[in-house]
Amino acid sequence: MEQRIVPDIRILDCLHTKFSQAMGNQDFTERLDFGKFMMKQIRSEAIDPGRIIFTDEAHFYLDSYVNKQNYRIWGTEKPSIRTKQVHAQRVTVWGEICEKGLLGPIFIEAGKTVDREVYAGILQTAIEEARSNGMKKRFYWQQDAATPHRVSENLQVLHETSGRRVIAKRFPSKFNAGCSWLAHSPDISAMDFFLWGYTKDKCIRTMQESWKY
Repeated sequence: MEQRIVPDIRILDCLHTKFSQAMGNQDFTERLDFGKFMMKQIRSEAIDPGRIIFTDEAHFYLDSYVNKQNYRIWGTEKPSIRTKQVHAQRVTVWGEICEKGLLGPIFIEAGKTVDREVYAGILQTAIEEARSNGMKKRFYWQQDAATPHRVSENLQVLHETSGRRVIAKRFPSKFNAGCSWLAHSPDISAMDFFLWGYTKDKCIRTMQESWKY
């Protein structure tokens, strides 16, 4: 007769899984160099961290699915899995944040992805809004290394509007100015490590409240 043994919960571990991008040796070297450079610039008052305009886009899924979130699972057996629709409805949002607060959001038209042309339109709108809010003098523009961000025509727009005050991939090599943004580094962007998570949490709570009625 088969006997099932019930495990003692006191000997179970909390399994904490976290999804992150893989980093190579070169990434660690670049992060160290970037940190030293930024500290030197901040100490010399060449860069005011409060005047860095952090920018990014994110997907908001209407079924409350959050991509790459952390999970905690207690137990020794396979947990139930929450499924995600293959073509779940989502809204793509672009935004900015700095010491003056938030700018945007800019909502991407349904069915479109952020390619070079869409991003060019985003840049035009965002730069005009930043100027109208007095965010021009000594403000730095930061963007990640997404392909549409680093095409020549979009980098040229940033060079014409922000001069040397740009933190972006390929910008220093193209214009001999500014600072290159690090790949695989959402942990040092205020949009990634704070704003998107906070906003999605608020949105999900609001949707869950509406489901009650």
